[in-house]
Amino acid sequence: PKEVAQQLNNATRAVVDSTSVLVNYSDLAVAKPNDSGAQTGLSAATASVGEAISQLTNAAANLQAGVKECDMALENIN
Repeated sequence: PKEVAQQLNNATRAVVDSTSVLVNYSDLAVAKPNDSGAQTGLSAATASVGEAISQLTNAAANLQAGVKECDMALENIN
């Protein structure tokens, strides 16, 4: 459905954008290894990529038939 496709598109865009930021901070950290700001940015960018990948994984899981219903049933059990 359209909502799931939009979520998948948004999650994919988040992975691309956060990966771009990670590459930029990686370049900066290599150029200035003692710059604490570069190291902090690199750490934050790494976390953002991981978060974006999790969002993409969740969006992709919703494409499979019955996944959302199973998740809801498990929430009700717990």
